[in-house]
Amino acid sequence: MSIKKTLLKNSSINLLGYGYLLLLSFFAIPMLLKSLGADTFGVYLVYAGLIPLASTLNFGLTTALVRYLSLPSISKHKKTLYWQTCLWQFIVLSLAVFLLSLLINLLVINKLVPVSLLTSILISLIIFVNHLSQPFQTLPQVDQNFAFYNLRNLIVGTGTTILTAFLALYYPSLPHIFAFQLVLHIITGLVFFKYATNKFTGKNVWPKFSRPASNKLINFGFKNFIGSLASQLRNQFSKFALAGMLNPQAVTIFTIPQTIIIKAAGAISQLTLSFFPLSTSLSSKERIGKLQKLILGIQGLVLFLGILQVYVVHQFGLSFLIFWLKDVDLATKGFSVLKILSIFFVLTSLTPIPSVVLDGINKPQIPSMFAVSSAVLNIILIFLLTPQYGFLGPAYATTISSIVVAPLFLITFTVIFKRYKYKLTHD
Repeated sequence: MSIKKTLLKNSSINLLGYGYLLLLSFFAIPMLLKSLGADTFGVYLVYAGLIPLASTLNFGLTTALVRYLSLPSISKHKKTLYWQTCLWQFIVLSLAVFLLSLLINLLVINKLVPVSLLTSILISLIIFVNHLSQPFQTLPQVDQNFAFYNLRNLIVGTGTTILTAFLALYYPSLPHIFAFQLVLHIITGLVFFKYATNKFTGKNVWPKFSRPASNKLINFGFKNFIGSLASQLRNQFSKFALAGMLNPQAVTIFTIPQTIIIKAAGAISQLTLSFFPLSTSLSSKERIGKLQKLILGIQGLVLFLGILQVYVVHQFGLSFLIFWLKDVDLATKGFSVLKILSIFFVLTSLTPIPSVVLDGINKPQIPSMFAVSSAVLNIILIFLLTPQYGFLGPAYATTISSIVVAPLFLITFTVIFKRYKYKLTHD
């Protein structure tokens, strides 16, 4: 199968899975809003946001594992060693992240948004199980078996959206909701563990520490980890800031349109799931030209879709929110946020493809540096703008930081990629 057909096939599978989740979210969010109320739904969003934030505390090891298992020059024996070492690392990390998340829940977040002790424990257990299953979930991505990879969307995605919404109709309490979601994460972990036993047979599937493999995984992964953590912090910090500086209802007003934008931008990220292992395999002297053509074609399409999105939001956004949420006041306030964040979408959607290309050519520190810069600027602006603009403050902060950082990142990527291509083709 040709490179373009492989990328198109894998990306289509990922987008179908992602589209499935978007459709479920369309029905689930208004149901949860009605069952829980705006305040409790805001609390739910704050605590649910801890799960993706905590998942980034992996030192970039999953990205490093995907890279080393995808490189054609790595022997089967070394790939097994990388797998066993990465699994060993994740067992230690999962325990550490569980304890850290529990302490933060009890000592920090619970002071801003109080919940029961049981809810805090359940959230930390979800974080633990989700963390432990991360290396297992990378294996279908390495094999470019994205039909299996998207089983997570089918199990966890269905459960945390529409099934949680139905559960909330009868049991509108956070402990019931998070206990149900914990079961879903356990089932998902077991499914992907079974996949690992088929790929690494016998004793090879179990953890085994190798210092050289550990050093390589950490050296590459840590450069990527800083950027991933910064990006998640940028996305989630707004909720904590609004909960602390305003109230849970402000979290709801801001987070619903933010979720729309993040979900839309996430469609681009689905492309990078298949593009990363593919771009890594194309970063050779003979195939670098094909990689460049792919990048230009994809970026041009993404820019067009981003500009189209701004038009659609301004023309139809308010009508859509009123129809969707069945709450004119909430929809009107949310539309103000959505219009501002539509500009952010155009810029942020242009960064995922260059980021994974830089990862593939062993330059993960570059996107990480810019992600940190964007997150720091965003957080500073949130503190400066929220007291004056209320729930619009984080929207302005996110968009302004993106206007400053994203163009600089794209220029830097262009320069680095041209130098890499020149050096590769003239050696």
